[in-house]
Amino acid sequence: MQPPVSSTPGEFSQPGSIVRLKFINFMQYKDTAFNCGPNLNVIIGPNGSGKSTIVNGICLGLAGKTSVLGRASSITDFIKVGEESAEVEVELFHPDNENVVICRKWDQSGKNLWTVDGKKVGLREVERLVAKFRIQVDNLCQFLPQDKVHDFSRLNSKGLLDSTVDAVGEVELKEKHKELKDLQKNMNEGEDLFERKKQMLVEKTEQCRRLEEDVKAFDEKAKIEKKISLLEGRLVWSKYQEVRRVTKEIKERSNQAKKKWEEQEVKMNPLKTAVNDAKKKKSSLETKLQNFNGSIKDCMGKAKTHSQNIEKLEEGVEGVEEELEDIDRKEEEKKSEIRKIQTRIAELEAEYNSTEDDTSLGPQLSEARQDAHAKQGMLTDLKTQRDNLRYKQADLARIVKERRAEVVELNNVDKVKMEVLRRRSQETYNAVNWLRSNRDKFSGEVYEPFILCGNMVDLAQAKYLENSINMRDLTAFFFQDAGDMNTFLDCVRNQKGWKKVSAVQVPARESNAYQPSIPSASLMKYGFISYLKEMVTAPDSVMAYMCHNYGLHRVPVFKAEAERFNDQLIHEVGLTKFFVGEKYQTVSGSMYSSAKTTMTKEVVGNSTMAVTMDTAREAQLKQEIVDRENEQEEYEMRAKEMDDGLKKAHLELESARKFHKDLEHKKNFRASQGAKIEVQRKTLRQQMAGSSMEKEKEEKVVKRKKMVLQMVKSAEQLQAAIAEASKVRLAMELCRLAAQPLEEIIEEKVKALDAAVESVKELKVEMEKMAREMEEGMQALGAALREAKAATGVGQKRDEPPPEVVNNWEKEKLPSRVEDIEVMNTELQAQADCMDTVDPRIVADYTKLKETVTELQQDIDRRETTMADALAKMEEVKEAWLTSLTSLVERINTKFSAHFASMGFAGEVGLSRGQHENDFENYGVKIRVKYRDSEPLQELTAHHQSGGERSVATALYMLALQELTTVPFRCVDEINQGMDAKNERRVFELLVRTSCSESSAQYFLLTPKLLPGLNYSPRMNVLVVNNGPHMCHHKEWDMASFHTRAAQAS
Repeated sequence: MQPPVSSTPGEFSQPGSIVRLKFINFMQYKDTAFNCGPNLNVIIGPNGSGKSTIVNGICLGLAGKTSVLGRASSITDFIKVGEESAEVEVELFHPDNENVVICRKWDQSGKNLWTVDGKKVGLREVERLVAKFRIQVDNLCQFLPQDKVHDFSRLNSKGLLDSTVDAVGEVELKEKHKELKDLQKNMNEGEDLFERKKQMLVEKTEQCRRLEEDVKAFDEKAKIEKKISLLEGRLVWSKYQEVRRVTKEIKERSNQAKKKWEEQEVKMNPLKTAVNDAKKKKSSLETKLQNFNGSIKDCMGKAKTHSQNIEKLEEGVEGVEEELEDIDRKEEEKKSEIRKIQTRIAELEAEYNSTEDDTSLGPQLSEARQDAHAKQGMLTDLKTQRDNLRYKQADLARIVKERRAEVVELNNVDKVKMEVLRRRSQETYNAVNWLRSNRDKFSGEVYEPFILCGNMVDLAQAKYLENSINMRDLTAFFFQDAGDMNTFLDCVRNQKGWKKVSAVQVPARESNAYQPSIPSASLMKYGFISYLKEMVTAPDSVMAYMCHNYGLHRVPVFKAEAERFNDQLIHEVGLTKFFVGEKYQTVSGSMYSSAKTTMTKEVVGNSTMAVTMDTAREAQLKQEIVDRENEQEEYEMRAKEMDDGLKKAHLELESARKFHKDLEHKKNFRASQGAKIEVQRKTLRQQMAGSSMEKEKEEKVVKRKKMVLQMVKSAEQLQAAIAEASKVRLAMELCRLAAQPLEEIIEEKVKALDAAVESVKELKVEMEKMAREMEEGMQALGAALREAKAATGVGQKRDEPPPEVVNNWEKEKLPSRVEDIEVMNTELQAQADCMDTVDPRIVADYTKLKETVTELQQDIDRRETTMADALAKMEEVKEAWLTSLTSLVERINTKFSAHFASMGFAGEVGLSRGQHENDFENYGVKIRVKYRDSEPLQELTAHHQSGGERSVATALYMLALQELTTVPFRCVDEINQGMDAKNERRVFELLVRTSCSESSAQYFLLTPKLLPGLNYSPRMNVLVVNNGPHMCHHKEWDMASFHTRAAQAS
């Protein structure tokens, strides 16, 4: 690396500008350090020399992600080949203190070590420090690596606005935009609910209005019914007072009648005493009669008992005589049974003697048993052998099924490709699955990433495609329609959050339009294999895109032996890109001479397109399936033979078992007959040994004699009881004769008493009548009080209504007389009956509706207040934000238009709005350009302009930002690629003029070449990258000696 050419680069002024860079074992650099200028830094060197490595170092050294560079995905890929670790050191300018030195070290395990000014820190602290200097390596308006140049034109208007504001706007501008988006989002989120509530308020209010008449009628009827209820309470209490008054009068009359009756009762007391004395004497005589009567009953009871004993004894004697007869009958039956048993024994002995004995049956039975057991063992062995064959068949079937499933799995290429895609990009993998379920959302053709839709003709050649096509395009989706592409990107990036998913629009040309300029036949002599286009198949539009962007139709592949023709292929054939065996050759020519530079890179596949199945494993599996199926057939034949043998063995076993069973039956029959004979003999012995019944007969005769003697004794006791009863009956008749005169005396005195009682009978009847009326009155009074209590309750006294009830009666001016109350109640009842009946549920619904209307109105009022406050806040913020933003865009437009006009083109930058003025989410910046007078201004996209035109527009836009910048530096890698010489010269002059002013930020321009005759500024810093195997260490470089040799050579 050559030190700065300019000797007066100026002084640093922008905080965060890069003062110095140092790389150790970083990509091509072993140990390199160099200083940077405060303004324009032009880094020049041939392709492959390490220019882009400087950009990579700036990004990674300032806490950038590898995805920003669009190259390798792992930090370990940036370590120099053969080394274990790498280091990047960046020194940033600080106007008030010592410069800040950020150092990043990492090893092959991916472990990072960060230091700031020699102190160990974490990644978050480095990110905060970088953000404090407003360094944004992920902002394309500040940092544009080589592999991201084409992404600038693909930024949508919203993305361009965000990147522009981050690059040149104040932090407050971005914060206000975010605040506006949040305010609008909050307002929109509740808008639908607010409208629904307003509509609901109108509907509920109308429902209330329709129910109001019914509710009024219900209230009027309720008032009348309430008054009727008060009247009913007043009525029951009036009735209670009336009953109470009547009951009091009855009680007074009853007391008077009772007093008169008691006076007459006193006058009859002497007569009652005489009657009572006579009755006492009579009662004494009646007691004696009762005693005599009891004695007679006792004697008769004894006589009855003796009579019953005699009857029982007579029955016992009859029972004993019956038992004697039964004993005689059993003696006869026993003799008959003995004769029958003797006959049965004789018959059984005759049958037993006629049956073959064990001497001849035993050997036959043993031989038959052994034969059956042998056949059973043979059958079991055959079954075991047959079952083993079946088990082996089942095991072989399982193995065949598993091997076939494995073959199917090997053939499932799509699944394997999806797994490769998932490992490369999880978000793209998710997007493919989403697309397969949502293809109906798109009108034009949509093609899945090249990893899935591209198929190698020969998988061994996949490495050539993998080294020719960027991973970004290998994982990109392909669209015919631009609208479909924008819809897709909005869904997956904004809605799903898959920010790394990319999509491109395919060209209108067919793939057949892309043909090689050098015929294949003319290359055969060099060991030609094929062009890249012929090595892969894909949908036509996708192939056209790959040919258009990567020239697959122009890149040939040669065998390794073709390396000896390397010079002929470059100088005679004129190839600029081609593969020779495991090498990738890239040829570039100088703009100033006919010299050509060749960069050689080793071809290393990354298995992205080399999706294939294991053919050796597949052949092995198929052969194993055939072998196992042959074994199955062999086992099946042997099993069938075993089944036939089993059937024959079954028949032989059944025959042997039958023969054995017949012999067993014969043997068992003889044994059974012997057992039966023995049983009958035992029974005969038991019968013969039975005891005689003579003794039992004698016992029964003795028992009968005892019973006859007891009968005689009971008859004597019966006669004695009858004699005693006759004596007691005589004494009782004498007592009855003595009591007869007393009865006449009592009867006379009772007649006299009855005559006296008759004289006061009317008084007694009147008293009893009064008592009944009094009782009825008290019952009626209690019922009336209970009814009154139930109607209204009671007050402090149990027989008075509550005071509040009395107040209501007085308030309503209710009458107190029962008749008046009943008349008024009838009138009110008639009024209530004439009114329509309203369902109480209607009133309940009305009440709920009223509450709902109130709640809705309160919610709407609160929402309108909140909306008004939010709208006022939004207008306040919007005015400040839009004024600043419009001013910023106008300043950018002024400079951008001026730059375009100076080159003879037209261009403008404008602020685009969404569907309405407050659609802050969709505000954006649009760039419109035209390069020919015959064309209208067209928006800058990846499809409207050529690659060179897009590069011009990108460079001029970044120059327009340069003078407005609030970032410390900008970095653009090979922005001039694709420009013609005229545009490249104009852009370079504008860049020098703009970036070399004192107020301008630091600028890094990386380019492989510079046009001759360019104008340079003393503020420029030119860094020439010299790289190669013989390059000396940067500390050994002597610029003065180089100038001397250059002067001598010229």
